[in-house]
Amino acid sequence: MNVDRAPDRLPSPITGTGRQMLRSLKVRVGLSVFVLLLGDAAAHPLLQATIWNGQESIYSPETGHDRDLEHPTGPSGAHVLGTDALGRDVLSTLTFSLAPALQVAVLAALVVGLLSIVFGSLAAYSRGWIDVAVTSVGDAFSLLPPTIVLLVVGVGKPAFGMIDAALLFGLLYGLGPGALVIRSRALSVVEKPFIDAARVAGSGPGRIIRSQMLPHLLPYAGVQMMGAGIGALISVAFIQYLGATDESRVGLGSMIYTAIDVQPVLPTGFGSFNMGDFHARIGWTSLLSAGLAMTLIAAAFYLVAVGSRDAVIPRTRR
Repeated sequence: MNVDRAPDRLPSPITGTGRQMLRSLKVRVGLSVFVLLLGDAAAHPLLQATIWNGQESIYSPETGHDRDLEHPTGPSGAHVLGTDALGRDVLSTLTFSLAPALQVAVLAALVVGLLSIVFGSLAAYSRGWIDVAVTSVGDAFSLLPPTIVLLVVGVGKPAFGMIDAALLFGLLYGLGPGALVIRSRALSVVEKPFIDAARVAGSGPGRIIRSQMLPHLLPYAGVQMMGAGIGALISVAFIQYLGATDESRVGLGSMIYTAIDVQPVLPTGFGSFNMGDFHARIGWTSLLSAGLAMTLIAAAFYLVAVGSRDAVIPRTRR
């Protein structure tokens, strides 16, 4: 006689939540944008090894300079995105700058997601002195502007790099606003009947947080990760704009600085100035490329975070 057997292992709630997120069109579009940006970043070493091979003096993102042109220039056959006021190829500088920008944004987002979920859920579940400690640290870190802290810590320190900036930003944001937001959401989850049922069934705190609370907290953690990723990107771009660290010589922020502040002297006299001079002397391709790259990174974070939230919390679709 055949006896129906119960499955040996029930599907994980986290796995089900992940599948729901991947069904969202916004999440898929956001991930596609990330893949596109990663492909652009990966194109730099390939171009250096093939098309630009042997032309480092022209296409180096740090020291490149085309002596045959008056810079900045617009797009051309030799320079697809033109050159900036320093004579550097904009395409080479852009593809070189995308990798550290993505590393900073993604690393900061991951650190914030991990810290906010761990400490926020632990504080809500345990209460007592753990809750007091997490909320006190969160309140204190919420008063510290991460961008200012990064400048104070990083200025004049050769060993302070972009990865260090991402980790520090993630620490401040994750233990500050991120943990407080996740804690407030976790408090409402802890009061649900299925948490009491899990306790009665003999589940320990770790299993309850991982299996019962985490699926409900992931969408909110995703929104915090979005804010952290975009915030870290803008903060690092600002540091690069100021040239405050040794690693800020080449980056999206330094591209904007070069386009705006490093320019040849404009013709004297208002009467001699025309739009042709403005078009030729402002590094608009460098400014537009860096701005568009930052916008796409921010848009990718937004689409993934909002799409995940909408997929898991149906009422937000309205």
